[in-house]
Amino acid sequence: TKVNLRRILKGGEDLPLLADDVVSLTPTSHLRVWVTGAVHNPGRILLPDSATPQEAVAAAGGIEQAPNAVEAQASRTRDYKLIVHRGDEELVMSAESATEAQRPPLQEGDSVEVVAPKLERIQVFGEVNRPGEVVTHEGTTVVGAIGAAGGATRDGSLTDVLLYRKGQAQTLNVSPQAGDAGSPELPLIDGDVIVV
Repeated sequence: TKVNLRRILKGGEDLPLLADDVVSLTPTSHLRVWVTGAVHNPGRILLPDSATPQEAVAAAGGIEQAPNAVEAQASRTRDYKLIVHRGDEELVMSAESATEAQRPPLQEGDSVEVVAPKLERIQVFGEVNRPGEVVTHEGTTVVGAIGAAGGATRDGSLTDVLLYRKGQAQTLNVSPQAGDAGSPELPLIDGDVIVV
């Protein structure tokens, strides 16, 4: 009977031994993959067979956070993406994928690219608790940016929020009471200015 000691040591099902059993430890076959992007030690990594992309990233020193403290705080590990390049195929997953299906075993010659989340710099002014620049993730909505600025003050109204984008201004109703009648939650882009 052949068992994978590496899986057993990681909490997998163990095989009970009987009297007169003989256990032989044989070398594990390895595979070579490339790890690139936002990691501490990019390059070619030697891993045991059936290693996952997340294990490849760990072997490359782990995810390298942004040097800027504000950007590092806005970027959490779960927001990083892993892209496994296998020939013409690309497998995209979260850096913290939890299920086995989201942690496919790597193959010889794969490359794992760690992609940092794209951050947007949004200016939020007016009746908010912390006016100024907010660094948010790509796809953040107006309500999310206002929340990142400490939320609206007691005098602030979410029924007439101004959004300035590339020289154009529009008024949005993002109040919870508006429901479906309110403005659609459009994602913000870098350089947007919001006034509550």
